[in-house]
Amino acid sequence: MKDNRLLYSEYVVRQQEYALTERIIGNIEETGADGNCAVVILGQWSPQYNPSMIQGETLGRSFYEWDAEVPGGIEKRVLGYWRTLGYQYKTPGDEVRTKTIEERADMPAWPAEGSVVRDGNLVIVKLSN
Repeated sequence: MKDNRLLYSEYVVRQQEYALTERIIGNIEETGADGNCAVVILGQWSPQYNPSMIQGETLGRSFYEWDAEVPGGIEKRVLGYWRTLGYQYKTPGDEVRTKTIEERADMPAWPAEGSVVRDGNLVIVKLSN
């Protein structure tokens, strides 16, 4: 029973992640960004859980919330996930990420208008405060 709940949880999380990704990518594409752009992801996103769901060490957890305490951790996992879906964006350097965090603290969080912006060859996605 526990294995079934874990697999169910994994399925639900991946479905929510995929829907979120498609919406974010759509917003990025609206900015005119392409594969030459780097993406900075600020904050994190957690899926909606229901009482039937459980979490294992990795099952039932989202790429959009893993490694939140590690600078660039979520970004690394999310951009890797995006690559498996065919979306190719560059990973920014630590300096760019740190500068962006400081300069974009007042951006609205996802899904508000302005939560995905392009600044030259950099796309900023703010998932949460």
